[in-house]
Amino acid sequence: MFDQKGVIYCKPSADTDEVSLAAIEAGADDIDDSGEQVVVYVQPANLEAAKAAIGEDNIENSDIEKIPSQTVLLEDEQKVRTLTRLIDALEDLDDVANVTANFDIPEEILERVSA
Repeated sequence: MFDQKGVIYCKPSADTDEVSLAAIEAGADDIDDSGEQVVVYVQPANLEAAKAAIGEDNIENSDIEKIPSQTVLLEDEQKVRTLTRLIDALEDLDDVANVTANFDIPEEILERVSA
């Protein structure tokens, strides 16, 4: 259900073309430049090499994360409210280090539920 990947979050001020080329040369599996910042996905073993290629001055954060191989679209507001309460409750537990999920909530529904 989840793939373990090295994920590099680049600073919003980083040059998208420069970062993308460096990531490709370092063996990036995927590059997402659709948002405000570039996100680079690499194999966990290649994380340090990719960070060195991209340059520490361009990196905001990096870590090894579990990325869902399939996502479930949630469009029912009541189910979204229930799910967000569950995730919040799990994150509040002292014994829980990370919560990983495979849901996808449309932005407009998330805004209504969060308000």
